[in-house]
Amino acid sequence: MKKVLSIILCAVIIVSAVCVAAGVVTSAAAASLNYNFVGSHAKDKGWAQGDIIVTAGPDTGGTYYLYWADDTKALDGFDYIAKLSVSANGSAKFTMPQYTAIPADATKIAGFLSTSEPSDKAVSQAKAVYDIPADKRIGQKSSEKLYSFASYSDFHISEGSYGLTNYPYDNEHELAAWNVAAARNVDFVVTTGDHINNQREDEKGGNNPYAAAEWRTYLKNLANSNYTGPVYEAIGNHELWNYDTESDYKNKDWKTGSKAFVTATGLDSSTASVNSGNAYYEITEPTTGDHFLFMSLEGGFYTDRVDEFSTAQLTWLENKLKAYQNDGHNIFILEHSNFYKWGSGDQLNKPIYDIPLKDSNTSTVKLKNLLQTYKTPIFLSGHTHFKFSLQLNYSDNNGTSATMIHNSSVGAVRDIQGGTTRVNDKSLQNTEGYIVEVYNGATIFHGINLYYDKIIPTATYIVETAGEMSSPTEAPTDPPTEPEPVTEPPTEPEPVTDPPTEAPTRAPATAPPLIWGDADLDGVLSVIDATYIQKHLASIIKLDPDQLFLAMVDGTNKINIIDATLIQKRLASVISIFPIEEELASSGADYEIVEEGAVVELEEAAGDLNTLRTQANTALTKYYALASYDQYQALKKAYKENANYDTLYAAYNSFNSAVTSFYSSQITIYFNNNKNWSNVYAYCWDGSAKNASWPGQKCTKSGNQYKITVERGKYVNIIFNNSSDQQTIDLPLFDIPNIKYTPNSSSSPYKVKYE
Repeated sequence: MKKVLSIILCAVIIVSAVCVAAGVVTSAAAASLNYNFVGSHAKDKGWAQGDIIVTAGPDTGGTYYLYWADDTKALDGFDYIAKLSVSANGSAKFTMPQYTAIPADATKIAGFLSTSEPSDKAVSQAKAVYDIPADKRIGQKSSEKLYSFASYSDFHISEGSYGLTNYPYDNEHELAAWNVAAARNVDFVVTTGDHINNQREDEKGGNNPYAAAEWRTYLKNLANSNYTGPVYEAIGNHELWNYDTESDYKNKDWKTGSKAFVTATGLDSSTASVNSGNAYYEITEPTTGDHFLFMSLEGGFYTDRVDEFSTAQLTWLENKLKAYQNDGHNIFILEHSNFYKWGSGDQLNKPIYDIPLKDSNTSTVKLKNLLQTYKTPIFLSGHTHFKFSLQLNYSDNNGTSATMIHNSSVGAVRDIQGGTTRVNDKSLQNTEGYIVEVYNGATIFHGINLYYDKIIPTATYIVETAGEMSSPTEAPTDPPTEPEPVTEPPTEPEPVTDPPTEAPTRAPATAPPLIWGDADLDGVLSVIDATYIQKHLASIIKLDPDQLFLAMVDGTNKINIIDATLIQKRLASVISIFPIEEELASSGADYEIVEEGAVVELEEAAGDLNTLRTQANTALTKYYALASYDQYQALKKAYKENANYDTLYAAYNSFNSAVTSFYSSQITIYFNNNKNWSNVYAYCWDGSAKNASWPGQKCTKSGNQYKITVERGKYVNIIFNNSSDQQTIDLPLFDIPNIKYTPNSSSSPYKVKYE
């Protein structure tokens, strides 16, 4: 249904005098509660804009706390809607803002007369209760949502020794965000940029020596949280703050900054996406086919001064929107920056955020045109940090564009003082994001305080999306058929847990000679056998018990990447016998395959699960930055849920496989010796870990450049020097192969350009 909405400015605007008659009003002790829905959506399901009025009798004046409630109690996890002071025989009104939503489980509003927030929120204890009309509810319970996700922005993780005070609780706030996502059991998390602060060293130019450490801290906070699901990020301007001088931003090669982003963050965890080097990409929600398009700022830190989006990125976006506009699936676009005097995220009459996307840049105009041409997507952005209570969170530009939703900040929300000044809220208690629930016909964005883990009713918004909202009166007799596959799962996965019994069997009398390492059962040891093991570990194929038995050549009785490596070494004549053969020879044991599933296994050592848990915990603690999110989170989930040996072992091996797939054990870094040092040294460190005592390791000359090879992920900082009186500033050691550092200032310590 086409939406005709008024743009929201600073205050709540009632755009229509249309009202819906109040529903059933229950009074208690001469107190009553009424609700007049107003605005262009006054008659539409789920839209909450309107006036909530509490009227007190002679003995029921006082403070009323209003809550969304079901038939028995206030909804769990929600803050109160409003706190009203009502005089005896008087009334008080609270206006629900424009675009706000009635939660899926709400059937009532309960008003509690109390001097403080009530502890017992049973509807039976309420002084006044309002029954929400059936035709105003969305007609679906929260348990019937198609899926849910958390939407976060602007973490601004800062390196602690930097002395930055704008975000004093950055780590605590990030950890709270992940833990709320875990507690709310969302299916995945999306973000809209500025995960690290990446502040320039001197505020006027130069590289940030702490960017790599900040990314590591961002990942460490995720590792230490309870959240075990996927994370997908869009790239913000702070990720790109690595240019050299104020005048150099126009020539900034965004690829350098985006390489660090691509390496450190989620994308879709596929080799193709990571290797592409592009920070814009697509995710398809697996249960519905909904589309999530993640964009990237490409022009550098100052979003108002240059074209932030390349022609290639905007062409990619346009082609996606053309392809998806009529396919019946929801489309979400995630991009970091807000627009100047357009959409959500800032005041429109007096914008006060100083670096929005501006029409003076061609790419901004192109993006706006796409959002006006394709109106069905939901466009999510962050950047300004403005707190939800300012009501700058929702706009469709009077029905002329896609719906635009503003993400507040995880790191530090901002307030507006005097209508013209923005200020950071530096308190521990104010950190905000969304818990998003997707239903048939509607998507509800629950603004949430992440410190208290409470949904903010006045920052909970509804967007009409793909599908049709069911009628609540029809639901009991005519339930929707779409959820049925949940109770009747497809048969395709069955071979994984219940392999067919018809599979070929091998008896000792007819079996070909037993060849250790012969994973493909062709009677020959070859590189294909190693490939079969790698594909099994990556879940591309599934080896049957016979194949697994022969593949486990390292003697551990568990399949892992070492088995594939040993086969390759055997073929290259590096080894002449497998460890399993040595073990069997020394024990005198005789093994044979009698039939599928009857594989004689090596005896597991006592306490083997405990040993594996120790290994998994070490991997999670030390190597959180060296695997894809999906693989890391799967191992964390298996570990935290005390999975059995086989489940934990599979996750552990997949983690190791991911590290092998995405990262080499060493990376080579280059230094352009344009200062003509006679020798070049590289000093690498992370805390107490260092590659050598000062001046570090001597670099090898390679043409006109010098190079050094270091263990990937071991260090986060590097200094190049001549072992005497000249050196660079402290530099970030990104986990990026073949990156080149070039001094580009006139005196030591030199500032450096990354290439």
